[in-house]
Amino acid sequence: MDTGLRRFQEDVWVIVTSLMQYQSWRRSPREDLEYDAVYRFAETESPFDTNKLLLDLNLTITGAECIRAEVLIQTGKNLILNPARVSLANRNTALSLELFPLQERDSQNITVNVVGERFEEQLQLTIPSVEALHLCQDIVQGKELEPIIEQAEALYDKTPVAVFYRILRDAAICLNFKDYLTVRNRLMGYSGRLKHALEGSRLDSFRNMITANSKGKHQQLCTAFELWERVSTYNQFPNLAEIKKPEVVMHFLEYRYTENPEALYQENRRKYLEPVIYETEFLECCSDIPEPYFAVHLASLVEQRDLATARVLIETWVDVPEGLDYKTTKEGLLDRDQYGDKADGFRPLLVEAAEQSDHEFKFILVNYLYWRGRDYEARSQYMDLQPLLFSSAHAVAQILGGLTEIEERANYYANLTEGHLFKFHNPSRAASQYRRAIDIAQRQDSAWIGSRYNYLIPPVRHKTEADVTIYKQQEKFEEGVDILKKRIDLLTDLKNINPDQQEYALNLLRGWQAELEAHHLLKSQELGDVVAETKQKFGEANGYFDSVDRDDLQNGVRGRITELEAVEAEFQGEFDEAADIHEQYADQFPQSKGSGYHTRAALTCRARGALLAGDYRQAAQKIEEIETLASLDRDQRILRILADTSTDYHEGQLSDPSEVYHELGGDVAQDEHILDIPSDYTAAVTQILAAQRLRGWEVKEELLDRLVKQSLKDSLIPASIDEIDSGELEDLLPLQKASIADRWKRELPLNVYDGLVRVEEDEGNTVRYDSLVWDLAVYCLDRQLSAVVEYHGKKQWGDAWKTELYERQGIDKPSWKDPALGDLLGFFRLEPGQQLDCADRIIELDKEEIIHGISINKIRNDIAHGNTLRVADSETEYEQIREKLIELLKLLFTVTPTAVIIDRWLDDGYYLRLLRKAQPDRTKIQYTGELQEQEIYYLPPDLEPSAEEPELTSSEIVHCEVLKGLDDVISKV
Repeated sequence: MDTGLRRFQEDVWVIVTSLMQYQSWRRSPREDLEYDAVYRFAETESPFDTNKLLLDLNLTITGAECIRAEVLIQTGKNLILNPARVSLANRNTALSLELFPLQERDSQNITVNVVGERFEEQLQLTIPSVEALHLCQDIVQGKELEPIIEQAEALYDKTPVAVFYRILRDAAICLNFKDYLTVRNRLMGYSGRLKHALEGSRLDSFRNMITANSKGKHQQLCTAFELWERVSTYNQFPNLAEIKKPEVVMHFLEYRYTENPEALYQENRRKYLEPVIYETEFLECCSDIPEPYFAVHLASLVEQRDLATARVLIETWVDVPEGLDYKTTKEGLLDRDQYGDKADGFRPLLVEAAEQSDHEFKFILVNYLYWRGRDYEARSQYMDLQPLLFSSAHAVAQILGGLTEIEERANYYANLTEGHLFKFHNPSRAASQYRRAIDIAQRQDSAWIGSRYNYLIPPVRHKTEADVTIYKQQEKFEEGVDILKKRIDLLTDLKNINPDQQEYALNLLRGWQAELEAHHLLKSQELGDVVAETKQKFGEANGYFDSVDRDDLQNGVRGRITELEAVEAEFQGEFDEAADIHEQYADQFPQSKGSGYHTRAALTCRARGALLAGDYRQAAQKIEEIETLASLDRDQRILRILADTSTDYHEGQLSDPSEVYHELGGDVAQDEHILDIPSDYTAAVTQILAAQRLRGWEVKEELLDRLVKQSLKDSLIPASIDEIDSGELEDLLPLQKASIADRWKRELPLNVYDGLVRVEEDEGNTVRYDSLVWDLAVYCLDRQLSAVVEYHGKKQWGDAWKTELYERQGIDKPSWKDPALGDLLGFFRLEPGQQLDCADRIIELDKEEIIHGISINKIRNDIAHGNTLRVADSETEYEQIREKLIELLKLLFTVTPTAVIIDRWLDDGYYLRLLRKAQPDRTKIQYTGELQEQEIYYLPPDLEPSAEEPELTSSEIVHCEVLKGLDDVISKV
């Protein structure tokens, strides 16, 4: 009966005489392998075996042709396992293993690798610490909570409330459902604060059991019967707030259809929920759901050709008015004008149609789904459901035949509305959906040919908006202008079209054309020459956007105009005016990404103005304020040097030249097109240092004051310099300020940034150009690609991402081997890679010839085969290759995940460090799942630290597996 021994004070050993089993279950992402694990403390009378665990591990191979396989079991450094390697001879194998944890307070991960001839899978089993197992056991067995909580506080080193969450986390990992609820019930009875916090998430717990987000995978549900059985079990515990079936039904449907609309159209989102929410036992509880959820759930069933189950949902939900005449009602419906009236009319007919022929049932289904979808056009809260309603109507109409017009219209609206769903987050996918809608509207044999041009305009303007977003992201402004001119000509020449629609679309396109022309001016010419013309172009765009009441587009170009007005003021030395403009921008657009920049820019201008006015202490104070917001960039550091040396001059002090020039030459990130040490700043500092020393040489103080003042003026006011380097002028442009220096380099994962720094340092010290190319490919490109592919690959394929990456490319490689450069680039030809905006250009760059037959493809092949690189014989050739590699890195930047290390757990999330050079490098996130402290994770590419604490879901967080040096640079954060 003994399950282990526990040590108390003064080396007294006490036998625990109760039997307690722990368990875990998990299935591999491809569902080819699953395990069921039960473990317990070994019965022993020896105090030296007190922590020994016996593990019964049942492995089942479900999807492999080859049954014979080797099982390699790997553990952490604080766990000894026996045996560690076994052979499988059939699909079901039971293993009995002995575990010897060496540390009582450390949880353990056991990795199970199953490898056959054409089969390879990996699963991980997490066992909480020995002390945590005993704590859970004591709570389940009803022992007094006070001493248990005290032990838990010592174990987890957390505050009382945080300790409760840690106990629950470990309990979820190792206990069966009823025992877990026992722990939850007792803790909620012990702490009113915990009870209040957990009552609001009780429905989430059940949802997580279905979506595989539950910390205890063995708690995962597979059927609706299990769901209702567990609801009943849950309601037996007095401290757990009651859960009712209608609540669960509504919560699951909301999660399925509206919590993340984009995920509604991703297969992995449907994978876990559908087996449960489509079962009869679940549908029979759907009588009280609102119609939008009935309609979209019905559409989802129809899309899968599951008409029998659709009939169950209809019988459960639809009420038929007394005395309804089916035939008369049906004949009068198509004459109704309002979409909602048509849908309302077809709805009660669904019940009788379900009892008639399949043909009649499908006819009513098509009409109900299509007209309900059209009805939701005017109801924004349900617009995300439209694509599924239309695609289902289209699918059934195709099978039915004879409904050509409604079939084409449904197909058209399915693509149009799905484009709307992705327009702002995935413009490439949106553009593809709009393209399909355009093709449908242009068909010459269309059943609705008479009005097709009116249907052509919406997808054209929406596709153009998505394309403009892509052109701006890729800085292909001139190409975008050319495309817009052609589309404007196309729309202008269309006849027999609604003139209001036509003018609306044309004004939008003209506005986008003017906006892209303004961006092209900024990119292609010196800023000082084009400020006025650029403002004019943005002004034209603003006028067009105003004419179509697009406030969102107006805000964008107004912001650009404001930025340029600030630049104009800075050119003229009107720094207080420039600061006012920057502050105006930050106040007007507080949620924009540029808001933080403009807050700092306003302080920078105040510092410049104070320097010109001779108020050096005020200048230093403003720079200190900047430093409280973010680390100083090079320009701001030089301002601080100017303020310090000027202060020393006026106070009769001598600055140390070696310290000053050391700081001037420091490695502070800045736009790569700008000189590392601008000559005008260096000259000003040199002249001020000289003025300090000339004070003792009988030089008139008035003359020295003028020298210092003029030096500051020449360095701070671009318009006062006869010849202004265009690179220096770019430093004044906010739009470029946030480009390569602040975004491309400093926000990259730190191992990639370190690779770039290494290359830049070596460029000045070597003429071995091939070695520089090697370093760029291996220490920069390979590391960045690894982060991109692991993050987006895991989001699509889960833990089997490497296996999927290899198999889908026909690569024969074990999954524990890290992908090579070629494997990573091949990712962009696969489905998850193709969803990324930059995929097509990356594929082009890979094969594109750079110089005399040399391509990135050749470079990576040479590296993969260990060949000596012989690609660059001169500095010119190296620069050409470098330019292509840098372009590839910049393209990848927009989809590169944010690398973080979890610092500590909070009650409602986590505090983490961003593994990058940019500031701020610390932030909080709201996340209810489990993350391991001091572990590295990847978060979404567009994560921005803010006071709002972004709320993330499990699908957005990926544990970093392929580190590529990322763990070696943590100390640099």
